Amino acid sequence: MRNIIKWGLLVTVICAIAWMANLSIKKVQVAKAAKGKFNTLPVFSLITRDSSLIDVSVFASRPLVLIYFNSECDHCQYEAEDIKNNIRAFSKATLVFMSSEPLTKINAFAEASGLSDQTNVSFTKITSEDYFIPRAAKKSCRSLNPDQMI
Repeated sequence: MRNIIKWGLLVTVICAIAWMANLSIKKVQVAKAAKGKFNTLPVFSLITRDSSLIDVSVFASRPLVLIYFNSECDHCQYEAEDIKNNIRAFSKATLVFMSSEPLTKINAFAEASGLSDQTNVSFTKITSEDYFIPRAAKKSCRSLNPDQMI
């Protein structure tokens, strides 16, 4: 009877180890697939503060953080303030603020944020709002009013 229990326990432990190894292998495979899938940036153009047209690939030499903002958005203003206060943490990255607003508003936001003099921060206008915001999302955002938000 003891031999049966020992063999049963041994088989259970071996099965548990095999199951955990299989899960680990699957997680590694999923991570590798995700890394390859999200490792490339789509090609699109941006308009700089001086109205020059540039391709986003000019920022490819360093880690890139894309930030979509609206100059009248409170959250965007707080985010810019947090970035300014912690700019040293972003020293190895390029931060590209993007907006669909007119360049006058983008330039005003850049100056007000205190980030316009940072060499690793750019403020740009996107050339096509549809590229960044799906139509369904734009429609649902327009239909909300402050009373509906949580």
